[in-house]
Order: sequence, then C-alpha cells, then structure tokens
Amino acid sequence: MGLRINEGVKWMTLAEHGINASNREQFIDMEALTRQSNEGLLIVDDSGFRTTPKGRIVLDSLLPYLVK
Repeated sequence: MGLRINEGVKWMTLAEHGINASNREQFIDMEALTRQSNEGLLIVDDSGFRTTPKGRIVLDSLLPYLVK
C-alpha cells in the first residue's frame, strides 16, 4: 500500500484507476483524512496524501477510518 512508503497515495494514480475528485468521497473518507492530518498523522496536499513518521507507527489502525 502506498501509505507505507514516503511518496504515499497520489491523486493522479487514483485517477488512473477511476477514482477522481468527483467520486473520491465514495472510496475515501475525506473528513477522516482531514482529522488525521490535523492530528499530525497524515500529510494531505495537492499531490495526494501520505503518512508522517508518527502516522506510520499507527497506520494499521488508521486504514479502517480512511477507506470506505
């Protein structure tokens, strides 16, 4: 999974697989991404999202909240 590596998950890669800005909410809990970002566990930006060093430690517990 891309979250286990430094580059994370790229929006462009998701779009290549049919998950784009218009349907992203069907697959990814964007509110959860924001919450985890505010807690310092994820970095969410224009390129995508990735874990911080703190987030990688607890990644397995984050995943159920991020993916619908």
